[in-house]
Amino acid sequence: MWQTAVDAAALVKGDGVTVFAWGFGHKVSLTTLQHIATVPSEAILAQDLAELTSYLVLLEAAVCNNSPPVSPPPLPPALPPFTEPSPPQIPPPSPPPPSLPPPSPP
Repeated sequence: MWQTAVDAAALVKGDGVTVFAWGFGHKVSLTTLQHIATVPSEAILAQDLAELTSYLVLLEAAVCNNSPPVSPPPLPPALPPFTEPSPPQIPPPSPPPPSLPPPSPP
């Protein structure tokens, strides 16, 4: 089934999605962009890409105001700080056992 951008936008708008429609150049129709957008004020037609990028601050503000707040992910549990392990403690050598006297003759 062949679908236009207007048809595709209508499907997602039916699911409650807010659609912004931006275009630039001479082959784009503001009327078409307004049909794609959720509301006509969310459609912008610029002469060129440089002009269109000047609207990014407006888009960010509109998206941030229309979106539910995003909760940050939970932080991982804190780990103790890393410390360099100490070298193993080796006890000093034991003194040799005392020598025994030679056995006495029988």
